Amino acid sequence: MRRREIAVVAFIATVVLWGVWPSQSEGAEFKRPITLSHRGANKSADENTMEAYSLSVRHGMDFIECDPRFTSDGELVIMHDAAVDRTTSSTGAVAEKTFAEIKSIRTKNGYEIPTFAEVLDFASKNGVKVFIDTKIHNEDYLAKVMEIVRKKGMADRVVMGLWTEGGLRWMSKNNPDIACNLPWPAPIPSLKQIKKLGASWVGMLAEAATPEVIADAHNARLRVVTMPINDVPNMVEKTQAGMHVIQTDNPALLDAVLGVLEWAASKGADPQPLLPFETKNEMPSIPERQKIQSEAPDVFTVVPRLMFLTGHIGPPDAIAVKPGKASVGDGSFANPTTLAVNPNTGSRKIPYGTMIYIPGEGWTKAEDRCGKCVEEGDVRHRADLWLGNNAPKEKAYALTGWHWVLFAEPK
Repeated sequence: MRRREIAVVAFIATVVLWGVWPSQSEGAEFKRPITLSHRGANKSADENTMEAYSLSVRHGMDFIECDPRFTSDGELVIMHDAAVDRTTSSTGAVAEKTFAEIKSIRTKNGYEIPTFAEVLDFASKNGVKVFIDTKIHNEDYLAKVMEIVRKKGMADRVVMGLWTEGGLRWMSKNNPDIACNLPWPAPIPSLKQIKKLGASWVGMLAEAATPEVIADAHNARLRVVTMPINDVPNMVEKTQAGMHVIQTDNPALLDAVLGVLEWAASKGADPQPLLPFETKNEMPSIPERQKIQSEAPDVFTVVPRLMFLTGHIGPPDAIAVKPGKASVGDGSFANPTTLAVNPNTGSRKIPYGTMIYIPGEGWTKAEDRCGKCVEEGDVRHRADLWLGNNAPKEKAYALTGWHWVLFAEPK
């Protein structure tokens, strides 16, 4: 999956697809599921917005999900509900508003409502696929959706989420090259029949996706996807059961969990003690992330990530990098109100000298080494923190654990 370089440092707030059919063999080998962000990263930005989709890509999601609806003048815009009331500062039905009216509306936190075409353009540019949750169940709607999909050259990079047998039959007849998803056990109770009618994915409730059902779907050559999974135990359970697709509202959490599972499998280690069942702080809210974004340099976007942090006690002769003395390479833009920046790192490596601000602790420094406390941890999601000369060990122990961290990454 794609990984962007990270420019930085962190501010801890309190606050595969269409290749070989996946194997179901057991053992230590990690089988990464296809990842799908439900309405984008909607815990960090308003749902179904370009910001939510952009954050999904930052977390390496394979698919973004969107909900196209007609405006009164026949344009397709992205809105889950039939009305705009829940997610925007306006009221009324999408179908009763013109395209111009929809584009003038802003979501609760000030984001623009994208068009279906804009989402496809974004996906094409960023190498991500699109799950299209169809909202109207007639042929004119499906035809319009497919017209735009083909115009944008995305026919091999979408899955049509259908809800009726008639919709699946129409797609199979008129667009047999397009991957389609149909729910189970309704409207069709037979997995084999769903496959026979042309579907390649099958959707269901998470509790219905038992290992036996997943195996049956696999044997029918159907990929299983469920309603969003947003907790660690279920993410682990479904991944280890071999579920083909995991959909989530929280791509940052899923990214961290899959990273731990993959690392543990490569080492033959038990992943359970390493997983973020608990975090030391809360995931930053959308307004909180927006506030910190406003303090970051314009060339960066603020991205929440889940990191395992370990306190490191410096020797008596260690020299701390003070915020006011930091420079590009080991803490640029470092001062009490802005994010520190280090442009010389990849997304899974925090280099020596990177400055990190921890509420209640102040500025500290990340070390590019694996401390004893995290030798069994996921090295792609961890950082050792320098806590100062002769800092008490209790301080390090209190800090060690999973934290939500905000990174300023290049746009």
